[in-house]
Amino acid sequence: VCRKFTSSLRQFYELARETDDSIVVIFVSDDTTKEEQLAFFHSEGMHPDWLMVELLGVEDIMDAFEVKKIPSLVVLNRDGKSAVDGARDQIWDLLQAHRKDPDSLKAAVGKTWAEWRKAAGDWRVSQGHTLGGAGTAGSSSSS
Repeated sequence: VCRKFTSSLRQFYELARETDDSIVVIFVSDDTTKEEQLAFFHSEGMHPDWLMVELLGVEDIMDAFEVKKIPSLVVLNRDGKSAVDGARDQIWDLLQAHRKDPDSLKAAVGKTWAEWRKAAGDWRVSQGHTLGGAGTAGSSSSS
C-alpha cells in the first residue's frame, strides 16, 4: 500500500510542480530501523526533491497529527497545524477519477492544490485581496 501511495503522491506532486513550485513533501517513515527507512526512501518511487525526517521522534509526529493509518498525508498550514482532512484519500480518488484523461487530471490536480494552499492560509491563492488589506491596486482614498 505504501509503495502504491508513494507512486500516486509522486504523480500528484509532479503535476502540481508544473505550475507551482511551493509544494514540499517531507517523508516520515514508520520503519523499525534506519536502514529500512533509507532503503524505502531511496526506492524508485520517491521523488529526489522530497525531504525525510530521521527515524527519531516518529511516534511524536504521528501523535501530533493524529495519524490513524499508514500511509498518511498531512497538509500543514503556516502554523504547523493540519489544514486538510483526508488528503491521502483525495489524491487516490482524484487519480482514479481522472486516470484516463491526462488533461483532466492535470486540471484536477491544479484545482486541488490551489484549494489546499488556500486552506493552509497561502494568501497568494486568495482572490480579491492584496497584501496589506482587501483593497485593489490603484485604488485611492480621500482624506
